[in-house]
Amino acid sequence: MLPKKLDLKAGVLFGCSITTAYGAIFNDSKISLKRKNKILITGCGMIGQMLAAMLNLPNQEISILENNQKKINYFLKIFKKINFIKDKKNLSKNYDYIFETTGKSKIIEKSFESIKNSGKLILIGVPSHNEKIKINTLGINYGKKIIGSYGGNLKPSKKIDEILKHLKKINFRFGKFYSGPYDFKKINSIIKKINNGRIITKPILKFR
Repeated sequence: MLPKKLDLKAGVLFGCSITTAYGAIFNDSKISLKRKNKILITGCGMIGQMLAAMLNLPNQEISILENNQKKINYFLKIFKKINFIKDKKNLSKNYDYIFETTGKSKIIEKSFESIKNSGKLILIGVPSHNEKIKINTLGINYGKKIIGSYGGNLKPSKKIDEILKHLKKINFRFGKFYSGPYDFKKINSIIKKINNGRIITKPILKFR
């Protein structure tokens, strides 16, 4: 249950995206934000946006793999020091952490290639059930780690107060990450706009 002091529109962001991102960072990756890390986030959908917001600290070097120019233009205004990369071919090979949110097999494969031997690939996005990935496991022998994140591996009801304290600490701006409300009767049009990248933040629906 959300705290009464939290605006219901802001609360929509806790429906998977904020909680998953928080858990992926602090439960799954075990990242230390006290030291500088080179981080890549693949995809700037809702979970990617939340990851970026929580990791966008002065001592972190962050890049986002995203080819939707509308998203890039919008989030460059919010994440002024984040580097956007449009093509996976342009990824470097020395990331400490990669948070993979797209679920696209080729991007997962490229992400594994792109972490350091001491790096971690955190898998949040999930490929289609009939897709497989191909990697050279020698990297695992050298120390690369692949970590699966299932909803951040946390229980939201027990973590919301902790998450809210963290968001307050980083001056998280809820209103930048949702849009609407949209009329539920136009749901098909809304889904189409999400799929083609015309709606880029979390859409809020009204039922009457």
